[in-house]
Amino acid sequence: MSDDHMAEYEHSRNVLWELSRISRSGPVIEESINASESEDGRFVVAFEIKTDLLLEEQETRILDVEPVVFRYPRKELVGRAAPIVSSGRPDFPRSLQHLITSGADEPAVFCLARSGLQPIYEHAGIEGVIARLVDWFRDAKTKSYHADGWEPVPVVWPEHPILGYLNPRILQEHAAANPSGGYAYIRAQINRNYLNGVFIHAELPIIDLQNGEAVKKATELFGMLEEDKTSHIPAVFCWANADEPDDFPYFNTWTSVESIVQGTEKAKLAPHLTTAMNRLEINFGVDCDRDMAGHRAVILILGIWRPVPIDPTIVGLSEDANARQLELRTYYLQRDLADYCNRWDTKSEVKPFIGMVPPISETLAAVSGEEPLPSFTLIGAGALGSAFVDYATRGGATKFSVYDHDMLLAHNLARHRGTEELMRYGKADVAAVIANQRLQGTKVEHHSENFLEVKFEKVTEEFNKTELVIDTSADAQVRRRLSIGWESGPKIQRSEIFHEGRLGVSYLTELGSDHNLTMMHMQLIAHAEHNPAVRDWLKYEATQSFLDNELILGFGCSSMTTKMPAYKVDAHASSSFAFCKKHTQEFSKPAILLNSIDENGLPCGAAEWHPSPISTFGPSDETANWKVLVSQSVLETLHDLRLNHAPDETGGYLYGGIDEYLSQIFVVAASSQPPDTIASPTYLQLGRWGQTPWEKSFVRRTKGRLAVVGTWHSHPSSAPIASNRDWKTVKGFVAEDLLRALPTLMAITGAHEDRMYVLDATFET
Repeated sequence: MSDDHMAEYEHSRNVLWELSRISRSGPVIEESINASESEDGRFVVAFEIKTDLLLEEQETRILDVEPVVFRYPRKELVGRAAPIVSSGRPDFPRSLQHLITSGADEPAVFCLARSGLQPIYEHAGIEGVIARLVDWFRDAKTKSYHADGWEPVPVVWPEHPILGYLNPRILQEHAAANPSGGYAYIRAQINRNYLNGVFIHAELPIIDLQNGEAVKKATELFGMLEEDKTSHIPAVFCWANADEPDDFPYFNTWTSVESIVQGTEKAKLAPHLTTAMNRLEINFGVDCDRDMAGHRAVILILGIWRPVPIDPTIVGLSEDANARQLELRTYYLQRDLADYCNRWDTKSEVKPFIGMVPPISETLAAVSGEEPLPSFTLIGAGALGSAFVDYATRGGATKFSVYDHDMLLAHNLARHRGTEELMRYGKADVAAVIANQRLQGTKVEHHSENFLEVKFEKVTEEFNKTELVIDTSADAQVRRRLSIGWESGPKIQRSEIFHEGRLGVSYLTELGSDHNLTMMHMQLIAHAEHNPAVRDWLKYEATQSFLDNELILGFGCSSMTTKMPAYKVDAHASSSFAFCKKHTQEFSKPAILLNSIDENGLPCGAAEWHPSPISTFGPSDETANWKVLVSQSVLETLHDLRLNHAPDETGGYLYGGIDEYLSQIFVVAASSQPPDTIASPTYLQLGRWGQTPWEKSFVRRTKGRLAVVGTWHSHPSSAPIASNRDWKTVKGFVAEDLLRALPTLMAITGAHEDRMYVLDATFET
């Protein structure tokens, strides 16, 4: 760039800097740069740029040196925003792809990026724009536009476009099923409540002209007066013959009714379009195209077959490669009331109709970049449950069941995804509304009944048809019911929040597994021995101070839920949902997620923990028909202690829990022998429980949440068969257990196996 040009703009530093960057870009011919400001305030930078030379001689309409123009709406935007990039020669070939729609007398504007140049400019500056321009010229010169599939050029939105929904997949597949070309009609619904403007639903099903009832219904709706600012007009869909794919960029210049008429003639669409328009009145009545706002209007959808399928990265199109070759463009044609359908081609005002893909499962899943959650059953639709519904439906999940007998009330809105308008509705019903507001096509079975009171047969039927159970009820009784020995079932995740929102816990197992939710909860409590977050939670609850946070609202609504803001719920909901998504496909063994935040809600980290596998004993006569679930880590401890004390017998105490409802005994920890134990190769007299250093630490850290549930002892070199002396010894514990109405558990570890014996004194009594 000459010194004269530089001096001319010394007062504008942003312009100087940008011109300097342009001049230093390799392909730009520096001497050709010319910058000027028009009377209307627009700023233009014109220059010439070298295009790549062809290695082999071939026909091309791209020059070796092309004039280019950068246009800015205002001078102040130079150096701060990406320019509009157009050709500087009037005879630039309009038959090339990747030109933005413009009039024939307007400059040819290059489409350098589907999502616009601004992100490229912010990342790489004007040099990035020029690099993209060089790539564009290379593709045009070598005719390699279609390397990644056909790329439709986006419509340039006017200041006030007409927006709406369109389902291109349905249209493409309908045309592919009728490849010789044709036309079809859709009932489009106009909603005039949309942000003081118009929103048109044109994603509705194609009208079956062979179905008299469907035609009659459409005719009635087209003729209805506007109701609640809603009316109906036809959408006319025409497509060409699939046997004649065309790569001419017709849509680039179709901006007026005259250009559409002329263009459809060249694209061999005119016969179908003329027939479709002429038969509108015959099929649906004279006033079928009245928009009930003083005009006649139709949505026009035109389809042209391309030589290759449309770029696979574009969302919402058909997955069928043949159907995906149909490129669509939509228009809104508006006329005066006096101009009937036979005058559409001369009297219509053309407006771009921006037909967006509706929020269907395929759309949201594609944008999310993940597969939707499979069909699931949600138990509990409170704050955490409603967040799960929100995440799942935003990701494209369309099918689930939900159980909750509670009602959405005012105080729930502090954390719940529901809104004030949904107050007093059942939370299960609210979950269905949330899903329907997120995406189209949801199928939600909502049950406003207490899950604990649903008959066993109904629950079994529900679990047999779902792929995943999610329990966000925070109800211990629900956890117990889900721990029943189901024969088989889907994966199950239970998520809850503890310690004023500081600890989020998610358990994941299989419904039919003996390694059930209750056992995992016991193992989590035992994990306090190693995990400070679990330890702090148990310490907090042991102080009973959390009871002071009980909410008393009015008369008759009390909640034991700790006071907690929504953002803390979300901190745990998002990690729990991510945990769920991770294991939807790759579940191999039970897992627990621990997600910690501090008192301010800032993240402290999430960790996935796999509790020890379990061994199951009983139900049998030896266990008095109780099922005994023992952590494998406990058995390993017993084996090590047996070997360490051999040839003497040794023993200790078992810690865990007992659930009479489930008829299950859970063993998650074991002690070594107490200090005052008397032992020999043939005799063992255990000292009192709780006396070893390990027990004192364990009980302190678990805050007494895990009780002594039995004793164990070793047979160092023999089978673990209970002797008369063993039974006599264990009966010494029966009197104490009988006071607590608990069974007495005795474990024996032998040389080659382990056995569990249960003496149920309450049953015998």
